Parts: sequence; C-alpha cells; structure tokens
Amino acid sequence: MTRKQQIWLASCHTQHLRTSRIKRPADACNKAFSPSARLGQVIKECSDALQSSKVVTARTEDSAKIRPGLWGVLLDIAGYSASNRDKLLSAPDVNKTPTPALVTALLEVIGSDLNDNDARMKLNKA
Repeated sequence: MTRKQQIWLASCHTQHLRTSRIKRPADACNKAFSPSARLGQVIKECSDALQSSKVVTARTEDSAKIRPGLWGVLLDIAGYSASNRDKLLSAPDVNKTPTPALVTALLEVIGSDLNDNDARMKLNKA
C-alpha cells in the first residue's frame, strides 16, 4: 500500500503526535521527512530487488472505494471471487485521522508539563 506524498507525511506527523511527545510542527516534520516520502522510489527499489516476483501497489486512499477496504486490494490480487467476498463482513474503521480538535488537544498536551499518564487521561476526555 502506498499513499500520496503529502497525505503520507501528514499521517506520519499525526502518528508521531499520538505515540510520542514530538514537538515539531507539521511543516517542520514534512521538511525533515520528505526524503523518506519518495514512496515511488521505494517501490521501484523493492521491485528491482525482487525481480523474480511481481510487485503490486495500490494507494491507501483508493481502497476506501472498494469493499472491504484495504483487504479488498489484497483480495483482488489473490483473485478472490466476488461471490465469496460478498460473504465477508467489513471491520469498523480504526486508526482514522483525528479531528482538528483532537490534533489541537494533542499539541496542547505535548507542549504541557503533564506527565504521560496525566496527558493520556486529558486526551481521553478530548
């Protein structure tokens, strides 16, 4: 799975906000991590290294248009029949992009003197 560069960078920043107390604003993270966001180049390098194997890519954003989401891409690659696919239940969305209000709350907590436990408690109320 791959993503558009700017979407991937924004997602990385949000994940860092969620899992660590990174204090870099999004634009600074985008600048620092943009060399690693060359996902097309990463795919080419993988494909070159795996010449005897077929490398298939799909954009994460596009998977929202098919059933059952990300798994649908893998089912397509595997040739899983539509009749069997219709029997599958879709899992609920998880790890969605947080709302702007939650991002604001994350940034406030990260910039605070709260310890990690108190920070988590505050965020659970946000």
